[in-house]
Amino acid sequence: MPTLVNKYFIAPLVTDISNYFVTNGFYGSAQINFTFDMSKYRGSSDTALQSLTTNRLFAAPYKDGTFNTGDTSGSDDSNRRSFSITMYNSNQLADPDNVIAGMDWTDPTTDTDLMNQMQPGKTPMDHALIKKSEINNGAEFPVYTNFTSWTAAAVPYDKDTTNDTLHSSGNPIGDDMRYRTATPDPRTDGALLNDGSNISVTKDWDHAGHAPQFSADKKTLEKAGSITPERYANVYEVYDYSQSTPTVAPHPIYSADEPSLKLAVTNSGSENIGTGYSGEVSKDYNPGQWTYSGTLDGIPIASANLGLNQSLTPNMDLSSSPFLIVPKTSVTNGQHQTYSLGSWRDGLIINNDTMTAALNGFDGTKYGTATAKNLVTSTTANKVGLGLADTYNYGFAQKGPYGDITPEFKMPPVATTDPVTFYSGDFTLSRQDDIPVHMPTTQPTIGSTLGTKKASTLIALINNAHASYTITRSQDTQYAYANGQTITATGVVKNVGTDSSRTKFVVVVPTPAGLTLADYNFGAANGTVSKDTNITAKLGGSAAAYDVTLTNPLPVDQTFTYTAKYQVADMSQLPSNGTPFQDLLLDPDTLDYLGESNTNWLYPAASPYLQTVPSFDFGKHPQPGSTVTYATVAGNKQTFAVTDPDTASTVNNWSLFAQLSPFVNGDSNLSDLAMTFGTPNGETKPADYDANKANNEMTDDDWLYFNHTANTVPSNQSMQRLYRLDTSLEPTVDPKNAALDYSGGNGGKGVTLTVPANDDAAIKLGKYNAMITYTLDSNKSTIN
Repeated sequence: MPTLVNKYFIAPLVTDISNYFVTNGFYGSAQINFTFDMSKYRGSSDTALQSLTTNRLFAAPYKDGTFNTGDTSGSDDSNRRSFSITMYNSNQLADPDNVIAGMDWTDPTTDTDLMNQMQPGKTPMDHALIKKSEINNGAEFPVYTNFTSWTAAAVPYDKDTTNDTLHSSGNPIGDDMRYRTATPDPRTDGALLNDGSNISVTKDWDHAGHAPQFSADKKTLEKAGSITPERYANVYEVYDYSQSTPTVAPHPIYSADEPSLKLAVTNSGSENIGTGYSGEVSKDYNPGQWTYSGTLDGIPIASANLGLNQSLTPNMDLSSSPFLIVPKTSVTNGQHQTYSLGSWRDGLIINNDTMTAALNGFDGTKYGTATAKNLVTSTTANKVGLGLADTYNYGFAQKGPYGDITPEFKMPPVATTDPVTFYSGDFTLSRQDDIPVHMPTTQPTIGSTLGTKKASTLIALINNAHASYTITRSQDTQYAYANGQTITATGVVKNVGTDSSRTKFVVVVPTPAGLTLADYNFGAANGTVSKDTNITAKLGGSAAAYDVTLTNPLPVDQTFTYTAKYQVADMSQLPSNGTPFQDLLLDPDTLDYLGESNTNWLYPAASPYLQTVPSFDFGKHPQPGSTVTYATVAGNKQTFAVTDPDTASTVNNWSLFAQLSPFVNGDSNLSDLAMTFGTPNGETKPADYDANKANNEMTDDDWLYFNHTANTVPSNQSMQRLYRLDTSLEPTVDPKNAALDYSGGNGGKGVTLTVPANDDAAIKLGKYNAMITYTLDSNKSTIN
């Protein structure tokens, strides 16, 4: 019965009603909601302009920031129609793919191919395009908009023509525009300063009013230069609003011509100088960030971030030897030892710097101090050494004035029979004078707040210098990316001596600033472990000692493994040049030295980060007589690896940039060479690919190939994009675990170096070297 009712009553009724509305139509209203995924928006049909428009709400085509007005017919300026909806009947559409050709429509339910094709996303309507003959015959509907958008965008670019401290692409709105970092040399360029005041946008930068001041012979700095946010402040309009209709024509604008232009620059932290650039510079931006934002005609401009990386303090790095294992016999009875600790450098010296080197005990005992007051200006790294002997008396190995410097400590400072004694070598590098800063109207100073740098090295004086055990620490290099992250270090202790009866050890592990030692263990099945509070107290907080008791003695050539787990407590305390880790093995009863580990390093990094980067060897060649291109030598690995261990991150896009320094060989400096990366292995170029196609003609495959094609990288420090990963175009790629191989196989062309013909006279025989700086920028972080 239900079947008969449906067949003879319900189905005919539905058919009649449908036919009526198809024939006569009906009137009503509908609400249609649109969602724009701006992460996929590129905006401009000109790839050279996409740094302004990509991933942003579209720029307003009218100076008042609006889109549609009036009846939205587009008939005049009071009836604007920037957004439009035009409806087309199905008979005005065509399926260029003809996806249902040859299929049987007699009974659609029996043709499996037809039924499969009529699924959502596959129907002829999903493939439909408007017929060319009907493009102007659609029905336009009024579209009303009630929002405004930006009409101008901040564009950080170095206006000083003497030196581009942003190392930009050379184009103010180049594709590196959103990823620029200011790295001015504090001696030759000036100090980055911001008092937080609103600024004007000028066409030029007053170089003479801010440049560093030197003595007549150019050797002595008299005043440091200054760099305020105005130097990098530029604002661009996307449209030429003087035209009768919206016309895309990006151009700079200036406060003198646009009185309504207001620009402010905020810091990632606080300002570093008093209002009006008065007083003493309170901090440097190492690293930091300026955010340029403001309004034009009361409408917010599209803001821009500029990375900052400049240290104004003296530089002293003693990480070459963070932990000195000193056999007592090597520094007594006429013996002496000299160790290389690291380097110092300070270009901001008005007169001289002072170095104080002190030998201290962890119990607070001060044994002796060596002081030198005539360290001279140095723009390159000078060596810092340390001499130890029982005949030394706290002086220096060299005579001043000092570049390279080697303090000498009496070792041991007092007679000792202890199996191991710990000391701290504490170094302080300080400026003797405040540094005046050159500015047009004021003269701030870089004072004592930024005039001192301290560093230390741990010294372990041991009686028994024979290492009967080795410790191998795993993971030579690790990265910290967030507070709360766990850093795991594994040590493998191996018996390389002759004693197979030992069950007890003391393992000393470092506890660097910025990290807390959360756990130390080696597995309950192997024995027991407990913290040795007595030895730990002697280490003054720089390390921790653990008593290890094995269940069974450790035979010769056998091993046991321990694990130390650190937790990142404060990323800001981790030095950018890395934190070294080295472990020490002692006898718990005599504290005799048993062995030490290799050194591992922990570096701070944003996430994601570059886990590996390639180095390039272009081989040996005769002096070229014309333009020549070199490939890398066979076996030269050319792979980038990107990783993101932060499981909480939401990274989905990133870009890889490169900056190539000039090639240097002695006094020969070549800044017009160029490296070509092309595309990584495995890329397929679309058949009709043309990077200059209009935006609406570029397919997803075109955009993908464009993103993966590297710009040429000249040897002039300009930042050039190598690769862009966009998961909206390649959803199966994991942005947190990616590798790029440029070795030249499987479709890739390999990396080459081109030397132009006009360099022939400048080239001298010898080895040329250059440095590449890579920047990985994501929606989460910028990594240098």
